[in-house]
Amino acid sequence: IKDVGMPMRMAELLCELTTPGYVTRQAVLKPKHIIKAKKAIKKAFTYQLESRCFTFVEVISTCPTNWGVTPVEAVKWVDDQMMPYYPLGTFKTPETTEAA
Repeated sequence: IKDVGMPMRMAELLCELTTPGYVTRQAVLKPKHIIKAKKAIKKAFTYQLESRCFTFVEVISTCPTNWGVTPVEAVKWVDDQMMPYYPLGTFKTPETTEAA
């Protein structure tokens, strides 16, 4: 895998701001991840359509072509290297923001 610079945890960064009301990081590596990502994206659009808050969905995926590896190797690399650094989950919701 090529070195492309210092990684940034955008979900954690945006969570510290007042404006974003829904911040989540999901993945599209395996079927269980895709199902959760689809629900998170739908929730983000729903919040925005209701004019409740600004939303941000960060999506972890592979890029085997640019990484120069097979798709199987790319998924393994993401599992081993990226997932520990970029934990999945919802970091902020309008409900937790309003309660604070």
